[in-house]
Amino acid sequence: MNRIVNKIVSKYHSRNPVDIAQGMNIKVAYADLGENVHGFYQYYKRGMVIYINDSLDEHMQLQVLRHEIGHAVLHRKTNRIFMERSTFQVPDKYENEADLFATFLAISDDDVCEYISNGYTVQQISNMTGCKEKFIEQRVREYCINNEVIV
Repeated sequence: MNRIVNKIVSKYHSRNPVDIAQGMNIKVAYADLGENVHGFYQYYKRGMVIYINDSLDEHMQLQVLRHEIGHAVLHRKTNRIFMERSTFQVPDKYENEADLFATFLAISDDDVCEYISNGYTVQQISNMTGCKEKFIEQRVREYCINNEVIV
């Protein structure tokens, strides 16, 4: 996942999901999506749109945007609603991949190095970044393996 994210960061010269969405020509719309929907991605007529719940705080909106950009990159033409209602495919796989993408986008290699050297726990990193603990564990593990770091 790091390779995919780093390629995007390099192409758009930013880790900021707003800049990346703009660079990818993804339209981002903020709207009242109710209490249970944070956001969703839609591919329609060769265009990409991400809807973000406008009732979320700014930090959470950015995290949702990272996640939805993950769908745009990894699952460009996948229709989750159709999948849930009309097929036997389980969308959890796609949601996990988008969450992992969001985590890699939110936390750079330099960030992981700093967190490790300062002794932060996975829970502390989760609280600081808004990323889910299981994906932070995967992010740190991959960094340690690739950089031969022993924690």
